[in-house]
Amino acid sequence: MKKFAFFIIITITITIIALSEQAFASIIISEVLYNPFSSEHGGEAILLYNPTANNINLSGWSIATKFSYSDATLPPIAILAGGYLLIADNNFSLNKDNPFWPDADYEEEITLSNSNAGIALINQTKIIDAIGWGLIEDENLFENNPHPGTNEGQSLRRINNQDTNNNSADFNATTPFFYEQNNSEINIDLEINITNNYNFSFQINRDDNLSKEGNQIMPIAGENKTFEVTIKTNNCSKTATATLENNNYELKKIFYNETTNIFKGNLSMNYWTESGNYIITTTLTDCEGTNHSKTEFFEYESLTSITANSSLKLDAEKGTTAMKTITVKNTGNEEALIKIKSTNPTSGQTEIDADKIEFSIDNFETIQTMNNNFININEFLNVQEELSINLRINTENISEGYYSGEITLDYT
Repeated sequence: MKKFAFFIIITITITIIALSEQAFASIIISEVLYNPFSSEHGGEAILLYNPTANNINLSGWSIATKFSYSDATLPPIAILAGGYLLIADNNFSLNKDNPFWPDADYEEEITLSNSNAGIALINQTKIIDAIGWGLIEDENLFENNPHPGTNEGQSLRRINNQDTNNNSADFNATTPFFYEQNNSEINIDLEINITNNYNFSFQINRDDNLSKEGNQIMPIAGENKTFEVTIKTNNCSKTATATLENNNYELKKIFYNETTNIFKGNLSMNYWTESGNYIITTTLTDCEGTNHSKTEFFEYESLTSITANSSLKLDAEKGTTAMKTITVKNTGNEEALIKIKSTNPTSGQTEIDADKIEFSIDNFETIQTMNNNFININEFLNVQEELSINLRINTENISEGYYSGEITLDYT
């Protein structure tokens, strides 16, 4: 009987795993509304679709966002074979943009960012599906290429529920639809694109890394980085501006005639600004007072850099202790792990072993000794921060003389 009971338990376990694997590969995110007109609290929604022939229980599954990998946790609820499940923010039934949309099957407070974000459907620790928009860094929240994003009031809807694991190809920005409760009606997307003949070109006149596509801007250690942009148009134009990181720059008109207007100006980035992708928005005002805008992306590259004293002199009478301080500053945009080493200071044929020099970063509450090889100081120096390294040497057993050597700082 014991053998028989054991066999039954193993069989049940295998069956459960097989069903779970089937569910892993099936449910897809069909539509997401992350930037509604009405409210950022209560107007957001996510639509799931089950294309399989089986009902699937979503108990304990979660919705991950850029703010939390368990932003919403689903209760014991099933999504029917070939059916939809609408998950929405609290009070969606009251705050939804369109009162004719269906009410949510499940409401819970969720937080969807309007830009550079994404969501993932997770079963325990396995990602079932994901959709991202904008410049998102978390690879768990998008598939292949994120979608560029929507305008306010639009949703990202999967095209015919296709799933090629490429968000930019699988989703359209469109009017939210979710699912139609009356199957006799057909929903047709309507898009209207109105343009004018006002054209202009916008160029970033700097690329510090030609081996990569696009524009790369490299910070300067401890200094602001300035770079030039140019706008050129064949239309009558009054003024031009550029916006970067909430800073507005007025561009100067450097050339104009009946057919051409050229504007130029310098933009600036702090050396400590975090590395990553950034957007420059340019606005050109034509002679009728109408504004025309364009955007360009660039990558602000990472820089690890430190500065410190260029020289250090310790004066002491024999038998006393000499002390000095090295001040190190992080002048890049990445944290730095500092390490230090020293040569043996020499005076003619006499030398002082490096381990006679003690150093500390906490006023000698803890003490380390120098070495001819690098020693990690075990202190990450954050961007813009300074670190004081105190040095001391006891001269009691050292011959009189003028000794010279070299202390080297490095970082990783």
